[in-house]
Amino acid sequence: MKARRAGFTLVELLVVIAIIGVLVGLLLPAVQQAREAARRSQCTNNLKQLGEAFHNYNDAYGMLPRFHYHAQGTGGSSWHGHSAFVVILSYLDQQQIYDDWNFNIDYLDTTAPGVQEHLEKRIASFLCPSDRRYQGGSPGNNYAVAGGSAEDFYFNNANANGMFQRNSETRFADVTDGLSKTIMASEFLVGDNNTSGQSDSDIRRVQSSWTGARNFPSESSLDTFGAACAAASATAEASLSQCGRYWSAPYPYQTVINTVASPNWPYPSCADGSGFGRCSDRNGVFSARSRHPGGVNAVLGDGAVKFINDSIDTATYQLLGSRNDGKIADGQ
Repeated sequence: MKARRAGFTLVELLVVIAIIGVLVGLLLPAVQQAREAARRSQCTNNLKQLGEAFHNYNDAYGMLPRFHYHAQGTGGSSWHGHSAFVVILSYLDQQQIYDDWNFNIDYLDTTAPGVQEHLEKRIASFLCPSDRRYQGGSPGNNYAVAGGSAEDFYFNNANANGMFQRNSETRFADVTDGLSKTIMASEFLVGDNNTSGQSDSDIRRVQSSWTGARNFPSESSLDTFGAACAAASATAEASLSQCGRYWSAPYPYQTVINTVASPNWPYPSCADGSGFGRCSDRNGVFSARSRHPGGVNAVLGDGAVKFINDSIDTATYQLLGSRNDGKIADGQ
């Protein structure tokens, strides 16, 4: 009698392949979710480090830094200067960069010794692992201090009601709504450094399109402004795609946001006014953004990190971003 040959029939092989395919289909989302959970945890840790660094700065100087410092030297530009992140470098294990930093010059003055090296220094504490890296060799930055719940927070210091201001320092005693009820910093997306198309990390610009109150604006005012921004050209100037390029740059969507619109605002983030620099040196709506599903991480004034849902009521979110509105708000 002939021995029967062991093996698989074609039907059996196809069944096994189909089963493997189903298992992979079931496991892949779980693996992706686990990876995102790990990335979100790292992002949370980064924001917690930033919160601790600002608390250490406050312990040393009795105040929080400004979000925009002018260059101190006579040859420096009052427009560039440096960001709040530069002055807390020593509290983020970056003492050497802090010691070498020349506060008399602009952050872009690459003619000074060592500036170019430090300007392009990629610091892990400033990068959310869920987002892409900045394209083009620059270090990138995903985190920003909170400038408050006014559209004109950049030029109008009287309306700058956040924990950080452009033209003055904030003391913890000024946060009368409570540190645990006020946003200190959150996250946003780095640009793709590509002006040839539209991206969710781009910023638009419009002129004279704001209606209604600039401080704690209504939903209808935001919608009107957002619609104008969505209709604006996506390639008006190169800075539209250079958000989050430098942690040393003292501008909105480089190291500062405002809390006018809810996280991951459905309209494009937008500057109000004519030509601006990287990524904007104007008023506007600079929403917190992330690639975490459903919301963004934010560190509060007491150093606690919370995940704030996209679905949070806009008025509630605006109260969370203000240090002294007299109303207490909780995140969602």
